[in-house]
Amino acid sequence: MAREVEANENRIHKALEKENIFRRKVFIYHLRICEFCGENFGMERMRKEMERFDCERRKEEERLMREQQREEERLLREQRRESERWEKYLHKESIKAELKEDITAEESFETKKCKLAELGIALLADPESNIKLLKEMLQMYNDHKHAIVKLGLLCWLCSKTSFLGIYRIRLPTEKELVMKVSKDVKKMRYYESTLLSAYKAYLQKLMVLEKVSLYQHAVVRCICTLLDAVPHFNYRESLVEVVVRNISSSDEVIRKLCCDTIKSLFTNEGKHSGEVTGAADKKVKKKNYKKGNRPEESSHPQPNDRKKSRQEMMLKMREEVAADYKAASFDIDFMERRRMQSETLSAVFEIYFHILKHTMQSVAPG
Repeated sequence: MAREVEANENRIHKALEKENIFRRKVFIYHLRICEFCGENFGMERMRKEMERFDCERRKEEERLMREQQREEERLLREQRRESERWEKYLHKESIKAELKEDITAEESFETKKCKLAELGIALLADPESNIKLLKEMLQMYNDHKHAIVKLGLLCWLCSKTSFLGIYRIRLPTEKELVMKVSKDVKKMRYYESTLLSAYKAYLQKLMVLEKVSLYQHAVVRCICTLLDAVPHFNYRESLVEVVVRNISSSDEVIRKLCCDTIKSLFTNEGKHSGEVTGAADKKVKKKNYKKGNRPEESSHPQPNDRKKSRQEMMLKMREEVAADYKAASFDIDFMERRRMQSETLSAVFEIYFHILKHTMQSVAPG
């Protein structure tokens, strides 16, 4: 628009200049005629006419300048108003976009919460039929929302502690997989393998998130709850290691959770308290000094060309079955209990004397 106004002004100026040039030429021509004819009166009249013409020309130029200035001011006002309207429009659009994003994020959060609730309810209602939903629940841990990840961890924990088996799962061997079994056995094997693989993936995710301060409280709570609720289940050693490592944490909440879990394990008789004591003993030793590297004794099985007898094979099979039953059973025989109690007592005394020795060395003068 400003270019069009400028072009019009240029055309007007050129037209006026042409007209002025033409009129001046006419006046000069008349003056020369009057001078040639000796008409003084005519010359005087022509001079006055030229002066009047010059005055009108100056007034016209001033008027055009004023109009041009007013036009420029009008254009500036229009541009200012247009820029203000555009800024208001952009501000409104940005506010709308932010509101829409907030609404979308809130709707997504609510949708994911409902999805977690649906998966948990389905797993609790029929674990064997809906065991494949555990993988879908595990995928929600990759969400960028911290609240969704925490809810997923706790929801998975609630579902797990409700239908985890009362026995330690033993996956079938290669020989057992080749054998023909009934549909019920196949279904049970699929259920146990899926449950164990999902549980392993869940523990691996917990171990990764345990190093992130934002998730540390939720992760330690999940680990302590699992160890307290199902200490007999698979991968107990990983849970014990995390709990023992955090009993000396600087965070009061984490320290209290881990100490309460260890107290709960000690109140229940069995081999779990012995494992906790052994892990604590290793932690104390590792914290104060490092053991020297001892060369590992290489044990190469010597060749035995003799064929085993049928009785030896049967004895080995009985031992394997007994070991599997013992690993899956809650019951601990008398000799096993005495052995675990002896190892626990030995580890406790070792920790006590180690701390006492370290304290005496630090207190001793010099």
